[in-house]
Amino acid sequence: MATLDVLTNEYALRRVGNTDEQLGTLAGATSSVTLGPFYNPKAALRVAVNISAIAAGSLTVAIKGFDQSSGATWTVLTSTALSTTGLTLLEVGPTVPASANLIAQDYAPVWFEIVCTVSTGPVTATIGAHYIAA
Repeated sequence: MATLDVLTNEYALRRVGNTDEQLGTLAGATSSVTLGPFYNPKAALRVAVNISAIAAGSLTVAIKGFDQSSGATWTVLTSTALSTTGLTLLEVGPTVPASANLIAQDYAPVWFEIVCTVSTGPVTATIGAHYIAA
């Protein structure tokens, strides 16, 4: 009989060299919120947007590169308007195939910000980042 090898989250993270963290929570947000800047130690980045409540309107999430020396930012990827509850993944990485408003085929910025724009609202959501070795 075959056995199932179950890895703990901590072991899996060490084994693959990936890390993850919660960037912030929008609790009944009704306007734009900027999270960051955050440091990304890897070549790729996955941002998880988990909307748990949305009364009306929508939430748009942008990943922006951040230049530490000047404070300038540039848009790496912007989601479509998210108007339902659930999980949406946004990805930036050199080896993933590009997909409009979901995946950017590029190296992830070393420093980045997340800009959450609420249209109408309120929106309750959690934003997390997963730093991925490409």
